[in-house]
Amino acid sequence: MTLQVGQRQGVVAMAYDARSNVLPSVRITWSSTNLAVARVDPDARQPGVATIIGVAPGIALSEAEAGGRKGTVQVQVGGAGGVAPPV
Repeated sequence: MTLQVGQRQGVVAMAYDARSNVLPSVRITWSSTNLAVARVDPDARQPGVATIIGVAPGIALSEAEAGGRKGTVQVQVGGAGGVAPPV
């Protein structure tokens, strides 16, 4: 995923059981490997939904974890764009 500084992008993570059924009540934990580059803000009302925000130019991984399993997306933030969000 490519973002500019200050740009926001919604993301969704889902947990599945062994038969590929969605587990809607599983808690998803979101994180970023570099908060100086990209921040992840989980939606408190919708499990599995979050917003990734470009903070400063660079590369970070945004991760969603549930039950010991992780999914990641690489986030590349470019320099041009809007105003950086408050931290």
